[in-house]
Amino acid sequence: MLMKKLFTLILLMTTVMGYAQNSYVFADKDGTVFENGDTIVRTEVEDSGFDKQINSGLYVKNVSAADGYQVAVSANITRLDNGTVQLCFPENCNYYNSVGNNEAKDKASLAQGALKSIQSEWLPTAYGECIVTYTAQSYQGVFPKSSYKVTVIYRYADPAAIKGLNANQTVLPAQRFDLQGRPLRTSARGLNIVRGSDGKIYKFINK
Repeated sequence: MLMKKLFTLILLMTTVMGYAQNSYVFADKDGTVFENGDTIVRTEVEDSGFDKQINSGLYVKNVSAADGYQVAVSANITRLDNGTVQLCFPENCNYYNSVGNNEAKDKASLAQGALKSIQSEWLPTAYGECIVTYTAQSYQGVFPKSSYKVTVIYRYADPAAIKGLNANQTVLPAQRFDLQGRPLRTSARGLNIVRGSDGKIYKFINK
């Protein structure tokens, strides 16, 4: 009985270690890894003159996946006020214009330490919000292994609704973010983005 329990424990530990050692994760363009389950906010709008887009800024990074492992990226859209979500990984582009879970169709292999953009954007047609949870699912052959999730909140706000505040004014923040959209526990030095308890977006400079 004891041997059976030990065998089960070893098998479980081996499986967990295998998942940890063969992981693809999400990172930014500099290779800085986001935590599994992170939520980031993107508000920077690029206007080409033909359309507007807000880029996720997400890259897939091979932290320690061995040869023979591949990764696929899926997009679970939980809010889409308007427009379209685009996801191009590894090469082909897919466009989604409704809420729902969109399974990955293609896989890629990356060398250890390599980065590849998922080229994912929200293309809004009006002010609003879009929320997408991206999953990087690693595979060994056809068998799924570890998965990694990051949620991106895209916001396209009316500039008239964004109010400039200085550090001496009173703000009741519901959420704080830095310029990269990462959540902050406290105000950081410099420009801060705050979503107030009234639901409005504010920016203020903390000197």
